[in-house]
Amino acid sequence: RAWTNWPKAPPPQPPEAAGVTLSMLLEPGDSLEATLDAAAPDGSADYRMYLALTENGLANAITGGENRGATLAHDGVVRALAGPLPLGRTRVRIDPPAGMRRDHASAVAFVQDERRGDVAQAVRVRLGECAGAATR
Repeated sequence: RAWTNWPKAPPPQPPEAAGVTLSMLLEPGDSLEATLDAAAPDGSADYRMYLALTENGLANAITGGENRGATLAHDGVVRALAGPLPLGRTRVRIDPPAGMRRDHASAVAFVQDERRGDVAQAVRVRLGECAGAATR
């Protein structure tokens, strides 16, 4: 949720998403194959699943402007995204972009309330340590 009047106002309350479940089974290869399974106890039609492929350790050498000569480091960069997907059991394939280092990458699945924008559940698996499954 948006934190309006930051930093003077208190942070927003976390979303009420009790009971939303999410699991992810990965089959890494040249492309990333994932089986996602999510459910909401109230059967809400507002929830959708997403699968993101993220990478840490990226950097940009700045050649112009006020940051010229600086190197900016980036973590958690979304390199590929699949979704929105309906809740239930779904098989998804993501092709990693050229040059992506799998030892710096993670698969992140999340369930989002499309109406309010709140993320109700999320799981992450580092591809370099991939044993295949994550559940929340």
